[in-house]
Amino acid sequence: MLAVQEVEDVDTLAHFARQELEGLGYRHIVLVEGNDPRLIDVGLLSRLPLGGVTSWRHAVHPEAPEHPVFSRDLLEVEVLNERRTKRLFTLYNTHLKSHFVPFGQDPVAGAAAADERRRQQAEELARIVSARMRPNSTFVVVGDMNDAPDADPLAPLFSKLPLTDGLRTPSRTGRRPRTTRPHPIGPGPIGSSRRASRPTTSSSTTSG
Repeated sequence: MLAVQEVEDVDTLAHFARQELEGLGYRHIVLVEGNDPRLIDVGLLSRLPLGGVTSWRHAVHPEAPEHPVFSRDLLEVEVLNERRTKRLFTLYNTHLKSHFVPFGQDPVAGAAAADERRRQQAEELARIVSARMRPNSTFVVVGDMNDAPDADPLAPLFSKLPLTDGLRTPSRTGRRPRTTRPHPIGPGPIGSSRRASRPTTSSSTTSG
């Protein structure tokens, strides 16, 4: 699964999958146009089949019901097994409010407003997931949270949902990469070599 943010549209995402991920099996692609006027949306590429897809772009927070709470979207996607006979888990992908304060605005007031918006988004995300999932449901919350897991604006996620920070104790999955042997670089009477560095992996999910 590849959960992505700041993607222009589904055609761009499909082009990326064809050009950059060719042969890797990411055949299932999801993107729903969100609220950001800059056309930066959230999406998903998957090797596994996908089921129901729900966009929460129109969700509102009780404190500000006059406009959508999510700056981009909260995308909910069911991930199925290969035979499409069972839902493995539900994935929630989002992109919360950034810390950016527009030029000319008071930086302190602007930062406080951004934190408040992010708190509202976290609260609405937690409310939606709690309402949609059962006690024994398996789900993953991923995305660009624009804050540290222990930041105050994100506290509703961890206080209202049974989440585990996937970055706190990351682990490698799948096959280990092959070690590349040293190879000569450049001509000369004395061969020189350079050992390729081993790729590193990290997890970017928060699951519960």
